[in-house]
Amino acid sequence: MGVIEQLAELIMSQLDFNNIKEVERFCNELKLEVIGLYDPDFNYSESESESSDDDVGEAEDIKVSVDKDGFMKIV
Repeated sequence: MGVIEQLAELIMSQLDFNNIKEVERFCNELKLEVIGLYDPDFNYSESESESSDDDVGEAEDIKVSVDKDGFMKIV
């Protein structure tokens, strides 16, 4: 059994998760902690990577025009 499998078993025996989202959140936080130990100068911007579980994305309406040669341009 590898180190990752042993670590996963230890985590699951010590912590209780209610759903997959909690497991994913924990893994993301663990990843950042490990990266921070490996590279203390690592710069993490929470606004870029962290999103709320309740965020619902909406499709953006992009308008494109096509010129006489068939080239497209966002308008």
